[in-house]
Amino acid sequence: MTDRTDQLLTLAQQLKTSATDIYKNRFNATPVVPTPESHFLQESTYLHLVFKETAKQLESLKLVSRQSSIFNTQSQRIQQLSDRVDDSIKVSKIKLEELRGLSLNNPTLEAIQDILQQNLFKLTREYKEALGNRTKVLKETEAKRSEISATRSFDYNTRAIPSFMDK
Repeated sequence: MTDRTDQLLTLAQQLKTSATDIYKNRFNATPVVPTPESHFLQESTYLHLVFKETAKQLESLKLVSRQSSIFNTQSQRIQQLSDRVDDSIKVSKIKLEELRGLSLNNPTLEAIQDILQQNLFKLTREYKEALGNRTKVLKETEAKRSEISATRSFDYNTRAIPSFMDK
């Protein structure tokens, strides 16, 4: 049984030595300097992911804002989603302007910029449509509420005597 323990101790020492060598090599290596193209691709990938997440939030906003209930408006959820989408669009515009500021003479990268710009435009347009639809639903809900409150204000204590009882 002791020879197994010796084998285990030997393997542990070898593993410790190799891990130490890897650690030393990693920190003694020359750092990799990112190129402007790799920075562009990294930022454009990030923007693409932001667009996907914003599109999901926008779909949720559309679903929630279409619901018209007099008693359950979910206004807090709608405001939260609206703020997230609005912030994402603002940050994306800034990031896209930063990417446009990079002077890269590469037709592929310029095509990627154009596609990102189109996606941003599409998200902005859909967001404005969602807000317009929400405003429309709110007006309809408010009209329904005012109709209900008008019927409630009718005074039920004043009863007209039916004409057949006058006689």
